[in-house]
Amino acid sequence: MWVLEKDVGGGVEQVFAFALLNADYQMAELRERQEFCYECALRMRDRFLAKEVWEALGLPVRQCVEAMKNDPTQIEYRRALFSRVVPNVKRLGLLDLGDGWLRDRFAELDVLKFEHLDDTGSEYGRMDLDHAPWSVIQYKHY
Repeated sequence: MWVLEKDVGGGVEQVFAFALLNADYQMAELRERQEFCYECALRMRDRFLAKEVWEALGLPVRQCVEAMKNDPTQIEYRRALFSRVVPNVKRLGLLDLGDGWLRDRFAELDVLKFEHLDDTGSEYGRMDLDHAPWSVIQYKHY
């Protein structure tokens, strides 16, 4: 790991990230990380399609899954999910690493439209947790 120092509101904040360019990492290990990200994305996407539930209930799985894919609540869930995942995977350098394998997989999932949104690290300065009321933040995890 390496530490990225970022100027935030007059102070310096340390953000930990994978050192993807570290010479110790082999390309095969980095591909494993890309594959892991892709598998997680698939599982998060499919989790709420509830295919197993429809099977257990004896309902027509294909129609139920299609209904879930087109449900406005589910569409919003996927938008919220991937608007956080894709920019952070890009920030880590995994999206375009090597031959662009993960970019191709995310294109198949139709989630690349989120790659240019803010990653989580860009939000730290806006949080201003030092001045939040105690009822809002009970524990400081930093």
